[in-house]
Amino acid sequence: MIKKETLPYYVLAFALFIGLKIAYRNADNSTLIWLLKPINYLFSLFTASAWVYDEEVGFFHASYNIVIDKSCSGGNFFILSFMMILISWISIFKKHKSKIIFILISLCISYVFTIFVNTSRIIVLFKLQEFQLDSFQWIHEATGSFIYLVFLILLYLTGFYYQNQKITTYEKSF
Repeated sequence: MIKKETLPYYVLAFALFIGLKIAYRNADNSTLIWLLKPINYLFSLFTASAWVYDEEVGFFHASYNIVIDKSCSGGNFFILSFMMILISWISIFKKHKSKIIFILISLCISYVFTIFVNTSRIIVLFKLQEFQLDSFQWIHEATGSFIYLVFLILLYLTGFYYQNQKITTYEKSF
């Protein structure tokens, strides 16, 4: 049951979800540079490859013929992980100020988590590409979905464990 004092935050979460989805849908490579640049940087470190950035194309790694663009940004995963954290945890906070701070912390956690997961996904797909499989597009999508699902489940279980083991001990401090 949703508590009366938490309902406005769920409405805010839904509004944020809609707003972020619309913003992501209308975004291009230059708008998503805040996601693409760190992912590209980590991928470049892993592969030791040179890259060129073009606003129309994205980050192009010529040595591997790989492009990291909007479709590789993990924007939907960022939105989904942010919403999962926010909706799962917002009700445990008692004070208005704590809830607002938590929303900002959720954004930061989701951002770092998205960079890590999406870079991992791209590196796994990069390694799978070496096998020169016939139906790579299908494998590309299935692998990406599997990785995203596994990490979302791990994020949820980690939060659930932490919430049940640690937070209940300090419940009155929020």
